[in-house]
Amino acid sequence: MQCKAINANVNFNRGYELYPNPLNLLCYSSSINSLYQKSSGPNKELEKQERSKEDEKTKTVPFPKLFSFADSTDTVLMIIGSIGAVGNGISLPLMSILLGDVINSFGQNQHNENVVHLVSKVSLKFVYLAVGSGVGSFLQVACWMVTGERQAARIRGTYLKTILRQDVAFFDKETNTGEVVGRMSGDTVLIQDAMGEKVGKFIQLLSTFFGGFAIAFVQGWLLTLVMLSSIPLIVIAGAAMSIMISRKASLGQTAYAKAAIVVEQTLGSIRTVASFTCEEQAISNYQKFLITAYKSGVQEGLAAGLGIGIVMLVIFRTVCDIQIAVNHVFYQRTKYIEVNCHSIRESFDQHVITFSHISPEHQTSDIFTKTLSRHRHQFLVDKLMLFDLLASI
Repeated sequence: MQCKAINANVNFNRGYELYPNPLNLLCYSSSINSLYQKSSGPNKELEKQERSKEDEKTKTVPFPKLFSFADSTDTVLMIIGSIGAVGNGISLPLMSILLGDVINSFGQNQHNENVVHLVSKVSLKFVYLAVGSGVGSFLQVACWMVTGERQAARIRGTYLKTILRQDVAFFDKETNTGEVVGRMSGDTVLIQDAMGEKVGKFIQLLSTFFGGFAIAFVQGWLLTLVMLSSIPLIVIAGAAMSIMISRKASLGQTAYAKAAIVVEQTLGSIRTVASFTCEEQAISNYQKFLITAYKSGVQEGLAAGLGIGIVMLVIFRTVCDIQIAVNHVFYQRTKYIEVNCHSIRESFDQHVITFSHISPEHQTSDIFTKTLSRHRHQFLVDKLMLFDLLASI
């Protein structure tokens, strides 16, 4: 059965007179629902479009994709810069080994001439290490900064060419002139920092981390295992700090871009703004975005300070625990060494032939000094390496 047509000028106060039949009321409600669905259809489509735009905005580019604009020259520069960064990063753990050699040279010799000779040899190694570290630092910073500048300039040119190819409707729906200018000046600088000097610094710290652990395991694996207990806490704190900082920095950059849009639109149509006396409204809009950027910067600073504070708390707490453990073990080892010294003296008293090949007092005390100093300085070297490694992390 077909429903009767509904008059648009229906008097709803007298609806019960016009539609006394329940079937007519059912047809009336179904027609109202169809009209509502037709009217809500475009709204749903608009919502879908807005959601798709939000999804596109939230998409991030993988980090290796940033280097897609690199050519063969940039590849060579990145390889050389990475090698220099690795060498510069390993130089810090190697310095702890040389420092241990300096300390051991004082304990293994009683003669001033021998001490000066050994210290001079270690000092020469320090000079070689300094020269190598200087060359590595130069290659690291120079190569990565040059390749970052080259790729950023190429990205700017490609971005401008792509924008100029778009239709006029693109600037009405997707973006506007102020946002284009803000993105070219702001985002490209961030991209240049991300693919330039910071990459070399990351490789340097990574090589310092793994190189320090390798040297620490070789020199004193027991203390290194104790130190590993603090690594998960440091990693968790650092990861949380980096996530918060990246989010707040993104919000601040978006707010500055919107503020740039307000300035561009206001100055571009300053006559219209002045004729309608909308200066105060433009200033309030600009200040609103600046306040958002300011809050994002404050929250970013708080996140960075809290993360660094937690990391330093874990590091110094670990150093304190290791110092207590080392003092206890050092005390036990010292008592053990003294017992060994008494047993050596008794064996020397029993074997006269051994004493005949050793000068009295002076060489005997030299042997005892070496026996004591070798273990003590070994512990001191382990502690210095541990402090150096913790500082590098």
